[in-house]
Amino acid sequence: MPAGAYTRSIREDPVRLGLLYAGTETGVFVSFDDGTRWEPLQLNLPRTSVRDVHVHGNDLIAATHGRSFWVIDDVSLLRQLSDSVTNRAAYLFQPSPAIRWASGGGRSLTAGQNPRGGVAIDYFFKTAPTSTVKLELRDARGTVIRAYTSDSTPADTTKKTAVDSIAARARDAMKDSLVYEPADSIVPARAGTNRFVWNLRYPGAKKLKNTLLDEGTLDGPVAPPGTYAVRLIVGRDTLARQFTVVADPRVTTTAAELAKQFELTTKVRDRITDVSDAVGRIEDLQAQLDQRVTQAKEQPYAKRVSEASKALRAKLEVARAELYEVGCHVDQCSLDQPMKLYNMLITVNGQVQTGDYPPTKQHEEMFADFSARIGEQLRKLQQLEDDDLVTLNRLLAEVQLPVVFVPPKRATTM
Repeated sequence: MPAGAYTRSIREDPVRLGLLYAGTETGVFVSFDDGTRWEPLQLNLPRTSVRDVHVHGNDLIAATHGRSFWVIDDVSLLRQLSDSVTNRAAYLFQPSPAIRWASGGGRSLTAGQNPRGGVAIDYFFKTAPTSTVKLELRDARGTVIRAYTSDSTPADTTKKTAVDSIAARARDAMKDSLVYEPADSIVPARAGTNRFVWNLRYPGAKKLKNTLLDEGTLDGPVAPPGTYAVRLIVGRDTLARQFTVVADPRVTTTAAELAKQFELTTKVRDRITDVSDAVGRIEDLQAQLDQRVTQAKEQPYAKRVSEASKALRAKLEVARAELYEVGCHVDQCSLDQPMKLYNMLITVNGQVQTGDYPPTKQHEEMFADFSARIGEQLRKLQQLEDDDLVTLNRLLAEVQLPVVFVPPKRATTM
């Protein structure tokens, strides 16, 4: 230790023998070999006198003189760190159990910043990988929940968006060895230790463009308590670890009730996506119909094509207007325009995910009602494709115009 860093307290880690933490006059130090060698464990802790240190679970608490309490969240990585780890090309540390905290909270002017909710996935590279690094989160059955990569460069570099710029800045920050802010969408892949935090959420519902999101959320469900796995894929190597998700210890809701919440939230999310897919399908068909009318203009068959196309377009518009708010594009437009099935389900999605509680009987009834009404519109859409569109395509083929293409759709409940 440097001169002047005289020791105020020394504590041994309760899990790994020989792992010592020292509070000194100038900060915190750590030793992996029973005090033979010491290294600074300062991170973002100000240079201050640390009068005592204490290990609480996976966290290291530092009691400073005049700088309040500081906590190093999750020192389980230090418990696993050794020469056998750092001599490997790649290593995936065992994640600590992830807690489904019931309240997220926000930034405070008088309190410290809480760690990010979710599971922290730590891994080590001896040298920076030259190939794309991929992280997969899987459930107990091995089904992939989410997948993230280190390469988030858009395929078309001529079309950059604000999101692309943010991603680029995040990648640049990760190249700096002093930056250890965990990523939550881009997999960091630099030499040394890296951290990725999964917020325990499954994929969200598909968002419709150019419409208002009123009260509610498109977020996917939170992973219920259980066993999960993470896979780190680097070139031809695949490293895997299992970890658990546990409930907030303050929550009295049972695992079965949380499973019911997850089940209904999943159904609501999928039904919102059904609406988004159907609307996108309708708008694609309508655009093709408009194009055929334009292509037939000033031709002998123009009237036949126009009348048939506009009649089908009007029927498609009836279904579209029932599925979502076609004229609601700006804030507060919901004050004078009725909400349709899209925003109704978004509201239900937000309500069902409020707190760690099982869904109410009323929420299940609301979802059943809205889902049935969506199914009715999906059946009408399918009938229009099977009847009216087939008839129109015969006409288009007869006059040698391109037929209206019906893209394949994913399986859904009608």
